[in-house]
Amino acid sequence: MTDRRCHRGERCRDSQRVGGQLLGAEIHTETGLCLTCTRIVTDGITELPGDYVSLTGALQRGSSGMVELVSSSPEQPIPIRIDVAALRDEIVRVATTWTEPVADLLRIRWDTQLVACHTRPGPALDRAVGILATNIPALLNLRAVEVQTWADNGWYWAHEPADGLDGALELLRLHEVTRAALGRNRLVHQLPAPCPNIDCGEMRLVRENGASQVDCEACGRVYPEEDYRRLTLILTAA
Repeated sequence: MTDRRCHRGERCRDSQRVGGQLLGAEIHTETGLCLTCTRIVTDGITELPGDYVSLTGALQRGSSGMVELVSSSPEQPIPIRIDVAALRDEIVRVATTWTEPVADLLRIRWDTQLVACHTRPGPALDRAVGILATNIPALLNLRAVEVQTWADNGWYWAHEPADGLDGALELLRLHEVTRAALGRNRLVHQLPAPCPNIDCGEMRLVRENGASQVDCEACGRVYPEEDYRRLTLILTAA
């Protein structure tokens, strides 16, 4: 029987190494998230109204409207510029877009176009999150919903089928990008390998965005990038 695994794969908080490959935690449904990742998604969606307020505050404080992040590669860090106003608007758009099919399923009155025309973005987001965050199973179980997305050329809207799982993870991504853009927390990448320390071996290796070292959150060991690569190669060969 095919393993049923958390859709977040190697990014799953409870990921497991199986046959040399890092996989999401086992789940009981055909597709979906493990309990830990479901909680992470729920928390991220719940915090979106606060993210909206914080982004608005950044703009009102005289921000240029652009912030810069750095890609995760320590060898070739690539500056990534984030438009704060566009990020704020995208949070509202994605949240309200996915609220409509959830509300329809639950027989809750909601019309995305009507909300967009007659409700201010902040209150619209508050109501959308109130529906989504309290009905996460309904969101995750949506299949092949026609939603608006940016076309590949980024110039116009396109309608594409997507699952509620895609929508939930996109909302989580927007929350994480917002936190990093505002400097609220470090942007940290989880690495798909066990700690090389023979007394540890836990799957808790992380690298701060753009850093040249790897840290183990379990044992506290710090590895310079070259040492980490050398040790993981040795372990893989063994």
